[in-house]
Amino acid sequence: MKKISCLFFIFLFPIACSFQLLSAPQQGGGVPPPSFTKEQTKINDASSAKSEASHQFGETSQGAPLPSPAQFYSDALEEEAHGHLADASLALRRALILDPQFPEAQRKLNELLAQLGVVDEPTWKNQLLLFVSPDLLVISGSSLAWIAAFLILWFCFQYLLHKERKFEKKEKIRLFTLFFMGIVGIGVLTLGTIIDPRTQADHLAVVLPPYDLNNNDHEPQDRPKSVPLRANPLENGTMIVQIPTGSLLSLKSHHGFWSYVQMPSGQKGWITSSALQSICCLNNK
Repeated sequence: MKKISCLFFIFLFPIACSFQLLSAPQQGGGVPPPSFTKEQTKINDASSAKSEASHQFGETSQGAPLPSPAQFYSDALEEEAHGHLADASLALRRALILDPQFPEAQRKLNELLAQLGVVDEPTWKNQLLLFVSPDLLVISGSSLAWIAAFLILWFCFQYLLHKERKFEKKEKIRLFTLFFMGIVGIGVLTLGTIIDPRTQADHLAVVLPPYDLNNNDHEPQDRPKSVPLRANPLENGTMIVQIPTGSLLSLKSHHGFWSYVQMPSGQKGWITSSALQSICCLNNK
């Protein structure tokens, strides 16, 4: 009876896990698709009525299709044509979130950031994304790990059927190889998840301050060229550095009028929430 229970567990467990993986919604290696909201792309002043149509990047209602990377790229070209370089950089970053291997979007983003004076140093994750897709890593890693797991279970099944027979040296080597293959598969799967920008997009924001209301002409370059990063959430707080408009920041926490952010260099501080536009939101808030 004990042997039958063990056999039942050996076959039932992988089948249940496989069913769970197949029934889960898949996109981008199991990462939920970003949901872009209208509110994240509206500017907070009188010029919003003028540029609202070019800032509507999608609906959050259930079943509404998400904009494609090509659509974001087209929006970026339109914003650039109107002189809205920072807004164009936001659209390009969103395109690259959905498709990290979009060379035209990456090339155009580099051009715009250079014009905005934003230093966007590539990380090891960005460098790796140039050569391999995170989806490919996730799929290959999970496949390798599952194959190793099934073969290990098969070895265990054979051992339960023939308890009197001892494993030979070759069989032990094969079993060790399968364990190593499983570890490698899990490592590749983890790496694909780590470098996938969709896994961290919910915590990224672009510096996009409101237009200057003192200028009634609303010229294309009306947005302030930089925003102060302060040591504490106060209007007269100590200024750490001026962050150029269009810079990408990591959003650590949000406290009403102020947000606590981290720069790519690692410097942390406070910035006014109205000066930030979230890359995306994984929930419909």
